[in-house]
Amino acid sequence: MRIKAPALYEKLRTENKLALPSKRTLNRYIQNLRPCYGLQENVFEMMKIKAAHMPESERHGCLAFDEMTLEARTSFDKNSKQVSGLVILGGHETEAEKLKRGDQDLVKTFQPFRG
Repeated sequence: MRIKAPALYEKLRTENKLALPSKRTLNRYIQNLRPCYGLQENVFEMMKIKAAHMPESERHGCLAFDEMTLEARTSFDKNSKQVSGLVILGGHETEAEKLKRGDQDLVKTFQPFRG
């Protein structure tokens, strides 16, 4: 949402309509995430660290997973010297699939129960 509608994102965030991270926090998350097949362990590590600083009442909630369709494109990360955006199936992809642009992702969200 931050990329597609930055003004809306900031409005929702600053008016506390949704619990959304700041632009700086999003950038730090992105720097620590690396595309890979399956679940990313570092996402759960970040959630564990964040939960340690949350009140007990906000630690109980729902972890939701949803698949989303993305724009199929590739990019080159000059720091890691890797191409991202290609299909990654954890070594199960065919030679043709290795050159195909990925267009789906699995999104993870935690929503606290706040009775």
